[in-house]
Amino acid sequence: MPEVSLDTLPSLYVWLSDSGFFLIEMIIVGVAFFFIERLRPAHKESPFFGADFKGEIGLASINAIIFNPIFFFLVAGLYISAIKDFLPYQIFDRQLNALPLGFQILAACFIADFATYWRHRFTHMYLWRFHSIHHAAPELRWITSLRLHPVDIFVAVVF
Repeated sequence: MPEVSLDTLPSLYVWLSDSGFFLIEMIIVGVAFFFIERLRPAHKESPFFGADFKGEIGLASINAIIFNPIFFFLVAGLYISAIKDFLPYQIFDRQLNALPLGFQILAACFIADFATYWRHRFTHMYLWRFHSIHHAAPELRWITSLRLHPVDIFVAVVF
């Protein structure tokens, strides 16, 4: 496996989260949910593009273009420069690869869901002042999950 260094981070980040890809992804997901809402609306009286739609899409775009890259570079730089030597590298690699692929996928989904649940609980208990923006939407829409404060994004990147 090639060594990850600060020199490889820009190309790695472009591969992981390109702003153009975010825009394309939002268009594809938005069109899909537009048709889903037409077929089976959650609230028949609510329009697809609600009053706060511009604010939600704007906040999601600012986070994807500005804050996600900043926090990615901060955390990756910290890992490369300070923490990497203290953490074992793929300590259970052989044991995990010996398991059936289906079990690996199921275990990965469980671990990701478990970690996301506890990260979300953590933000409710200790960072509510920042996390409440996520729950302050006047109407729930497909884009509301991206309505996040930068502190919320930082916690998600770290954990």
